[in-house]
Amino acid sequence: GVDYGLESVPVSMSLSLEEGAERKLFAQITPSFSYIKGEVAFIGVDAESMPVNFGTPLEIDGPGEIVATINYRGRVLENTEYFPVDFHAATFKELELGYDPSPYYTGGGDYALVDGRIGTLDFRDGVWQAKQGENLSFTVNLGESTDIDSISLNFFLYQDAWIFHPSNLKFFVDDILVRELSNSDVFDKDDRQISTNFSTGKLEGVAGNIVRVEVINPGPCPNWHAAATEPTWLFLDELIVREAK
Repeated sequence: GVDYGLESVPVSMSLSLEEGAERKLFAQITPSFSYIKGEVAFIGVDAESMPVNFGTPLEIDGPGEIVATINYRGRVLENTEYFPVDFHAATFKELELGYDPSPYYTGGGDYALVDGRIGTLDFRDGVWQAKQGENLSFTVNLGESTDIDSISLNFFLYQDAWIFHPSNLKFFVDDILVRELSNSDVFDKDDRQISTNFSTGKLEGVAGNIVRVEVINPGPCPNWHAAATEPTWLFLDELIVREAK
């Protein structure tokens, strides 16, 4: 009478960029085994796509989720697999890191911060990129002057695992500081495991080609922490650049 779990992750997702007259981002779901079938849809902010079979490319036209319904050995599973995604002005644009990510948390490669895939509430999901005990900086080349509505960056928080929010964030466009965010309560005790989006908010009259972000590590774990004086971790994921419309 036990409804046993799957022996492995049933599906994986890959993203690819099509560049022609218009840039388009596509997702494709691949089953782990031949006996796994199913359908997948993109659920966006304003609309939901028609479901397609696994293996069929599915266009992503903004923020949302890829949701896969799993047919496992002829039985449709109650739980779906979901992959948060986003297509924005910086997706797969030229990215230069001013640091070397931890080999344990690369986020999937050099383009992890602009690959369109959003980190989940599991910091070990392979999507988050991390570095311990250092300030971070990186630069994205948008390829042309772009009217920018907002810039944001996701961070993970899990203090028991030494993962804290940054104490300070600076957003630059073409070397001009457009927003600085300070986090004075960074060492207030918080037992949650959450993803937090740090955003510039709406920017007025900001246009440029080069987006640079500077992230300040808050310093060693505080006195109340079980690992007091040990260096903290910063876990970050997608740099989201919204184009003004």
